[in-house]
Amino acid sequence: MGTIYDVTIAKKLINQQNLAKVAHNIANINTPGDKADKLVISGDESKSSFIDKLSYPKQNGVTRDLTQGPVKPTNNQLDFAISGAGYFAAGDKYTRNGSFTIDNDGKLITFTGEPILDRSKSAIIIPANAREFKVADDGSISIDNKATGQQIGIFGFEKETDLVKSDNSLYTTSAQAIPLNSSKVSQRHIEGSNTNPVLSMSQLIEIQRSDEQLSKVIQMQHDNAMNGIDETMVSST
Repeated sequence: MGTIYDVTIAKKLINQQNLAKVAHNIANINTPGDKADKLVISGDESKSSFIDKLSYPKQNGVTRDLTQGPVKPTNNQLDFAISGAGYFAAGDKYTRNGSFTIDNDGKLITFTGEPILDRSKSAIIIPANAREFKVADDGSISIDNKATGQQIGIFGFEKETDLVKSDNSLYTTSAQAIPLNSSKVSQRHIEGSNTNPVLSMSQLIEIQRSDEQLSKVIQMQHDNAMNGIDETMVSST
């Protein structure tokens, strides 16, 4: 079948990968702190002798939208949002999802059990008899109006793209985490996903339409090839 067929198949495969990314973004639209992913696609002009040059698509990795998601009030004292750069340290992982809880030992943890750490990478303990737990916008912690000397840790990285997305809104990395001073912590608030639902649905529809058109081209190429075989068989008899 030739160059048109090859390019069409390549574009269809890229479409499937792109569709999976957009669908994943939409599926996590209600996940606090989630950052949208985007497939990086480029095309190289083929060596085709056709008048209309064909472009072979290439998947050049995934880029992450690092823009701030919307910050909304929750009135839950264990909800936190970061305004600015950085991540909460959750054990040996990192997250922008500031929806926390307390375990049986009084540790501040994620809902999947990772301990939230302070700037020195120590666990944050809230006594069972504590009446009030407050966190200032610099991360400073006070319990029952007494400063504990701890600060919720906000950490950044020289190359934020080194962070690898894991499950449950967590990121992993072997890069050195750097405590940040410029970002702010908002207690009783949560950062939402930065996925734009209207734009994402529009992208989903566009990809599906493109896929339908590519399927028609493949079918047309198949039909042309079969007709050519039939004509060759007839002329040889």
